[in-house]
Amino acid sequence: MTTIWIDGASRSNPGPSAIAYIFEGGPRRGIRLVNEGTNNRAEYLALLEALRVAVVLKLEEVQVLSDSKLVVNQVNDEYACREPQLKILLARAKNYIRQIPKFRINLIPRVENKEADKLCNMALDGKL
Repeated sequence: MTTIWIDGASRSNPGPSAIAYIFEGGPRRGIRLVNEGTNNRAEYLALLEALRVAVVLKLEEVQVLSDSKLVVNQVNDEYACREPQLKILLARAKNYIRQIPKFRINLIPRVENKEADKLCNMALDGKL
């Protein structure tokens, strides 16, 4: 199983945003600035980018780790998604997830997501 840590960050919420993902055990990672938006939107964009890469790589088993309670619980159908823009992102995520035979997403404490968080902040600080 491939583990992927994801994070999204937004300054001023809404404000400038960045995303990051890190694939366990390899050099594959992504960091980039995204259009201005909310923190929740950035978290979803990080998930979407990580899932897109997983699908391109044809990964059969994926575990995503995120510190976003909202994203994890909405993907796991434990929270309803009422925000129209997030509904669109959730639908896109579920489309990618259907292409991965064995998928799970788990909530982790922020302290266990330090590397992805650090990458987001580096992007927002212009230090990449």
